[in-house]
Amino acid sequence: MTDLISEEITGAAVTVSIAGRECVVSYPLHNILLFKKQTGLSLFIAGSWDKLDFEEDSEAWTASLWAGLHVRQADGSWTSPFTLEQLNRPDVIGLHNAVSVHNAMFRALTNWMPRKKTRSEADASADEEPAEKKNLRETSAESGSALNAGSGSAEMSS
Repeated sequence: MTDLISEEITGAAVTVSIAGRECVVSYPLHNILLFKKQTGLSLFIAGSWDKLDFEEDSEAWTASLWAGLHVRQADGSWTSPFTLEQLNRPDVIGLHNAVSVHNAMFRALTNWMPRKKTRSEADASADEEPAEKKNLRETSAESGSALNAGSGSAEMSS
């Protein structure tokens, strides 16, 4: 996927400084599955986000960061610039940067999660009739038959 298409779909890349390194944090499906494998929690369930609290559950929080740091390499593998063990060290993630890292993680998570349609988008898509139904109705009208909406049976038009 090109950078322009990716940015349009997921928003601008979210970066964060960790141990003097600028790192991209993102949550494509691979990273979400890494998090689930590590913790048993699903990032697709909003209640799981409540567990991502540095003070309350540092293991889940760190696992989320670790998963979000994974980047796909040219050879198809996925790597993170830090291991879980490194991220657990206070000189890497601690009170000095936990808030900025936390904010970056949540910006990245919201960028990658499916968006709920706005009311106007939902109304617009409800007004659009699928092409198959439209073509079927036009064909039925041209041939002189139409479906009786109440019974589901075909009637001849006169």
